[in-house]
Amino acid sequence: MYDYMRALQKRFDRQSHPELDTQVECAQEELRRDLDAAGRKKLLRLLDAQNTLLVESKLMSFTAGFKLAAGIAGELGTPYSFDADEEEKAKEILLEKEINILVSLNDGFGYAEAYGCDLTYDYVKINGDYRT
Repeated sequence: MYDYMRALQKRFDRQSHPELDTQVECAQEELRRDLDAAGRKKLLRLLDAQNTLLVESKLMSFTAGFKLAAGIAGELGTPYSFDADEEEKAKEILLEKEINILVSLNDGFGYAEAYGCDLTYDYVKINGDYRT
């Protein structure tokens, strides 16, 4: 569910911050000018850790809001099961004769076609007893 929530957050969180971007660029330029290599390396490690923490806390906040909204929706009517809904959609898709998968690499245009199947006994035995 973690990956799905990240994708969902990315879909809804499309705010641009040009003023903050400009401030970051100015600060980066000052740091390049005023700090030596060792100081920049330490500062970059600190910023990387802070950015990772910020991304994780932002995702946690988004997920909590989503769960709260789903809970409120559940109180107003039939409880919504995100996992059950996604599983039902997946079942419908997998029943199709052909499955199209769109991959966007944002690297120009292209087209490829591939065929595959792994329904051997061992594959079905190993993967038939759990859900993801």
